[in-house]
Amino acid sequence: NCCLYANSALQFKLICDQYNCDVVLGVHPHRCDLFEKLELRNTNPDGPNPFIVGAEGVRNNLHTRASEALAAAKAMVDQM
Repeated sequence: NCCLYANSALQFKLICDQYNCDVVLGVHPHRCDLFEKLELRNTNPDGPNPFIVGAEGVRNNLHTRASEALAAAKAMVDQM
């Protein structure tokens, strides 16, 4: 359910804010550029870690995911 997903993203954001999370690891590698980031990490292990996006990056990611879920829910309602 899209609305439940959006609510989960909000709850996760609150937890991330509490613990100052700074890394996004998505369960869908194509949605979070996992393979590209892994390649960057492997080719330049002493360089900046591409998985660390900062607390603002985590918030932005969760906002995007929640917004996408709500837009999907709205699209379903609009089809009624």
